[in-house]
Amino acid sequence: MTNGLRPDGIDVLAVDYPRGHVVEPHSHAVGQVVFARSGVMQVTGTPGTWIVPPRRGVWIPAGVRHAITCRTAVSMRTVYVAGSPTEVLPASCFVFAVSALLRELILDLVERHPEEPRRSHVVALIVDELAALPIAPLHLPTPEDPRLRRLTEALAADPADRRSLGDWATTLGVGRRTLMRRFAAETGMTVGEWRRRLRLIRAVEWLAED
Repeated sequence: MTNGLRPDGIDVLAVDYPRGHVVEPHSHAVGQVVFARSGVMQVTGTPGTWIVPPRRGVWIPAGVRHAITCRTAVSMRTVYVAGSPTEVLPASCFVFAVSALLRELILDLVERHPEEPRRSHVVALIVDELAALPIAPLHLPTPEDPRLRRLTEALAADPADRRSLGDWATTLGVGRRTLMRRFAAETGMTVGEWRRRLRLIRAVEWLAED
């Protein structure tokens, strides 16, 4: 485990966790790149949940409170980044596909511990790769409204739930148009889009667990 950042503002962590292990809610004063070398992680924070299957990673900015649940046994590799490199990365969490180049760069830094000046070059390449990668659609935003959260929690518990938007409006005691408007405002998605994203994420999890 990391014992504090080096003078260059970079530190690393390599750790393996068993299935079901939970890293309790916490935050860091620096940003972190968390890579699933193998296994499936679920990162829960603000504002939502991110699923990180094998060969994927998640960027967690400094100060974001989050917890990590290991849906399977997980081989986790983490790079902690402080200072100017983080300025080119988003201010919110995102999941990304790890290219062959990025994978080797992360493993080189975390497992082989290169010395300077090669170390600085590896770090710069990692940040450049992250800034250029497309965001993977593996994020489920969490609404703040308790009624909307009842809806998303019920769907998360049963992705096959076929109730219509009208059914949900009746169940939650809110008008159909109000439900549509508030859900879009709080999540940036329609209920149908959220449900499809949920099913995609569950399919990714199931495939990774086989």
